[in-house]
Amino acid sequence: LIIMSNPKSLFNTIIAILLFTILLFIKISPAQDQHKADSLIGKIKITSNDKYKINLLLKTGDIYASALPDTALYYYNIALLSAFNSNRNKFTAICLKNIGNIYAYKGINDIAIGYYIKSLKVSESINDEKGMAQCFNNIGNVLYNTQNSYKNALEYYLKAFEIKKKFKDKKGMAQSYFNFGNVYNAINSNKKAIDYFMKSFKIYEELDNKKGMAQCYNNIGGAYSKLEDYNKALEYFMKSLQIKKEIGDNNGLAGTYGNIAALNIKLGKYNKAIEYALNELNIAKETEALPLQYLAYENLAVAFDSMRNYKNAYKYFRLSKEINDSIFNAEKSKQITDIQIKYETKEKEKNLLLKEKEIEVLKILRYTLYIILILVVIICSLIIFWLRYRNKTDKKISKTEKELINSRLKDSENEKVVLNLQLKNKNLELEKMNQELEYKNHELANFALHITEKNDFLEKLRATILNSKSLKPKILIQTIDMNLMSLEKEKQEFESNIGQLNHAFFMKLREIIPDITKNEERLAALLRLNLSSKEIALIFNISPQSIEIYRHKLRKKLNLKKEETLHDYLNKI
Repeated sequence: LIIMSNPKSLFNTIIAILLFTILLFIKISPAQDQHKADSLIGKIKITSNDKYKINLLLKTGDIYASALPDTALYYYNIALLSAFNSNRNKFTAICLKNIGNIYAYKGINDIAIGYYIKSLKVSESINDEKGMAQCFNNIGNVLYNTQNSYKNALEYYLKAFEIKKKFKDKKGMAQSYFNFGNVYNAINSNKKAIDYFMKSFKIYEELDNKKGMAQCYNNIGGAYSKLEDYNKALEYFMKSLQIKKEIGDNNGLAGTYGNIAALNIKLGKYNKAIEYALNELNIAKETEALPLQYLAYENLAVAFDSMRNYKNAYKYFRLSKEINDSIFNAEKSKQITDIQIKYETKEKEKNLLLKEKEIEVLKILRYTLYIILILVVIICSLIIFWLRYRNKTDKKISKTEKELINSRLKDSENEKVVLNLQLKNKNLELEKMNQELEYKNHELANFALHITEKNDFLEKLRATILNSKSLKPKILIQTIDMNLMSLEKEKQEFESNIGQLNHAFFMKLREIIPDITKNEERLAALLRLNLSSKEIALIFNISPQSIEIYRHKLRKKLNLKKEETLHDYLNKI
């Protein structure tokens, strides 16, 4: 009956159901590596060999480790349960270490270290020294990279090195020397850091490991830069750059370009700095590396500012701030996610077996959807054939379709209302920001008046006491002098606040007047607060006549007409 009364509406509904079914099918269909994972899972189900099963579970977890860390965590935990139940301690240690790696990758460092320590204890119980070395090294990395506990990191790196040395693991020894260098560089023992980087380099050179050689050269350059031996630093940065070009290490290239750009800024070679910073920026954009883009923009802003090219300096400063805000928001989101993950971790571990059953249900659902999809296609084909025949004789628009159109129009109007509300909220936010700025300016003006009044009073009082022939109380004069010193601190604080609040204003002034002086910038900021020449003179510690001269020079540089006031013009900028 429904089909007979509303054929077109039914047609749309069926098409929607069909699309939804297809999308649902796509969502749960295998990803790029899913076929390989499914193959391993199939083998896990049929094997009765515990050792083989644990190996398969670990390999399945490895497939998901980078793309889907939570899924990897699930398989590693299943492997851990099997290893523990079958008393296979070596596999237990490996599972614990892999779980720690996932938490370290996700930035949940305290849980990561906890799993590394558990893995270490199991490795110690079976005298697996290589496994112990891996745990020592992993704990050291977490402490160094995230918690800045350099002393503790060094202790774990040393323990790992002793084991690698015992087994003559040259690659492992080179990495240990490199880690030592990083720690000593972080605590500013730069010469010692260079020694360890050179030891690491010699082993990498012997092994023909060019990536390791390039990393050593780069870090040696950084250490020499800290020692202010810029020629040596540049020499090693260039060596690192050459190797990275040879092996096509783009991320490494961007970092080294940035180091060379920063070094050229210190050497006063600003054009060279800009050239290398632009190379850094191009690679950072290609690889979508936000931190490297931020450093490139920062290098460009500093170089142009040093050349007094304030327009470009401001441009790149603004771009660096935008990137920094993006990074900050991403880090905030990550922190919130980490807190949520920490809260849910214990519950997830309790429900591992339940999740396995859920996966089985999803697989059954997937195959069920295959059948449903085929049936839906067949049914839809029959209904579409019938509807085509029906539409030849029935050309009238049904009442249901009209209601649907009206409903859509209402939805459109509601969307407009929502957009208008969002626009009003944004306007309110802007108004609030303007009010806050006006309030801060009012506070600064009051602060300035306080300083001038206090200065004027103290100077007059001091002069009166000093000129008095009958009475010159030394203690009172000393007290006044101390108040004057305190007043100087207040002036410094006032000027610092002026600088912070008017940073953007000063940048715009420099675009209008490239040769503007610092005193003229300060004068412009105080004039915006509507202070008189006498009040400004007290803050500058000069005469009001000198302020009038400065005002005249500033008007001349701004090309103001006679009827225009400085206060009004400056507040329009």
